[in-house]
Amino acid sequence: MSWIVAQGILLTMGCGRMRSGRTSCSANMQSLRRLVIRTGFAGLLGILGPAAIQAEPLTLSYLVGWGHMTLVEAEISYSQSEIGYHLVSKGRTRGLLDLFFSWQGQAETEGLRLKEGRRPLVHEHEGTRKKKIRRTRVDWNGAAGPRTEAEPPSDLERVTPVPNSSIAGTSDPFTVILSLLDQLAATGRCEGEAKVWDGRRRYDLSVTHLGEEELIADRPWSYGGQAIGCALDFKRIGGFRREKPDWRSRDENAPTRRVVWAAEIESGHWALVRGEMETQYGTVVGRLLSGEYKQPEHVQRSLEALSAVGMPE
Repeated sequence: MSWIVAQGILLTMGCGRMRSGRTSCSANMQSLRRLVIRTGFAGLLGILGPAAIQAEPLTLSYLVGWGHMTLVEAEISYSQSEIGYHLVSKGRTRGLLDLFFSWQGQAETEGLRLKEGRRPLVHEHEGTRKKKIRRTRVDWNGAAGPRTEAEPPSDLERVTPVPNSSIAGTSDPFTVILSLLDQLAATGRCEGEAKVWDGRRRYDLSVTHLGEEELIADRPWSYGGQAIGCALDFKRIGGFRREKPDWRSRDENAPTRRVVWAAEIESGHWALVRGEMETQYGTVVGRLLSGEYKQPEHVQRSLEALSAVGMPE
């Protein structure tokens, strides 16, 4: 594939110059850092986070790569009962990216399964970079609407403000994708719109059905087989960096391709098996690594607590 060759050329040229001076290779890693962390990896984690839509618990692992270079590893633990669901996602940088830009984080979502669909209760995220910790919590379980806590607060000199009026009616990224998988299992299609809020960034997500395709396992451990493609389009509302990211296409009117592929990996168990995002430097790809069906203890305790509370009036 041509984009794999392009990535090899880009990295070889950059690090070759490093022997006479670190500037060029550092610039490439800076672009890669922005590519992966600002929207690439963050987007892919949000895309690949949820895994199953059936009652049995599921733990899945993913690797996010750029060409032949592994950038990030992530593990997802998910379970649900008849009335609730609980998801925990953990991720960290790997390889060359970890040398230049070490990061690790964890996100957690709890919510209810109602007749009208999924409703988030709490979404929490904690990330560590350069020994600095950022914590975020959004609580939807209140009459006044979502309540957000962010420590430290977002720097409005660096990111755009989030209009308070835009928060009502939102869901966290994991709940949105779980709802998408619900739709796929029921209808075989993925389409619709959602208002997304993770406590830092607010955006609108539009999903377009692409149809079924035979995926080729391009790694010995990756998924191969029939999958349904879903194109994702993001409209930024607030919480994003003010300066123009330098990893984006030089043509501002050129669309950025973001696609996820979902498949029924076992009878009754749907998962997102691949996510792709094209950039001017190549394609960032998240691939399903493995699945283990087990009941995490912390997930079981959460579901038992939800069952004890019961359904809301």
